[in-house]
Amino acid sequence: MTTTIDPNNDIIQLITQRKEEGINLLYDRYAASIYGLVFRIVKQEEEAQTILQDTFLKVWERIDQYRSEKGRFITWIFNIARNASLDMLRSKSYRNHRAIDVLDENTTQFSASSYDIYVDGIGIKEMIRQIDPKYRTIIDLIYFNGYTHAEIAKEKNIPLGTVKSRAKKALQLMRKIIPADE
Repeated sequence: MTTTIDPNNDIIQLITQRKEEGINLLYDRYAASIYGLVFRIVKQEEEAQTILQDTFLKVWERIDQYRSEKGRFITWIFNIARNASLDMLRSKSYRNHRAIDVLDENTTQFSASSYDIYVDGIGIKEMIRQIDPKYRTIIDLIYFNGYTHAEIAKEKNIPLGTVKSRAKKALQLMRKIIPADE
């Protein structure tokens, strides 16, 4: 059995030991990338900042749930952030708040290009460009735009099963592309 060395082991260990230094290192290393992902989904600066902080709190509280054999540490964190973003989008209070904000589209200071900088900082966009467009589209819609499988099926007019199998295949392709030591 081959084990991969995770450069985040120090961070994981420090957080597990409840040392503030661990969360500070985690924040320094990944805050911009996580914020970029969250902002791309919720499209609101204040909500994105709230979700970012909530994500770090969840990592602190749930570090014992992370399993390196199931995936990379950053992937686990991105999933926490993504799920929190989707939960917010689906909440009634957010939808009501968003309806009011549509009247004032100048409330946010970040643009799509800001997001690109964050994601490019860890090389995800370049990695995604390496996979077939039919899989790349699915990954983009799910992880960067917050779509559900059903929403993608409806929008792209393809069967739900096809969306799910493409999402699974896309993740398999991404695992081959992403360096093991990241």
